[in-house]
Amino acid sequence: MVNESEGDKKWDELLARAESQELLLEMAREVRADYYAGRTTEIDITADGRLAPK
Repeated sequence: MVNESEGDKKWDELLARAESQELLLEMAREVRADYYAGRTTEIDITADGRLAPK
């Protein structure tokens, strides 16, 4: 069994709230609109674990 850190538990509690779910839904809608409008950039993970545009 994997032990969760206190930070992970706190995030789980925060994201389980109804208001968090509504905010995540709105963010997803915005991202989807940006994607379909061509306003997104593909990213890649570098050798050192960072995100970088492709």
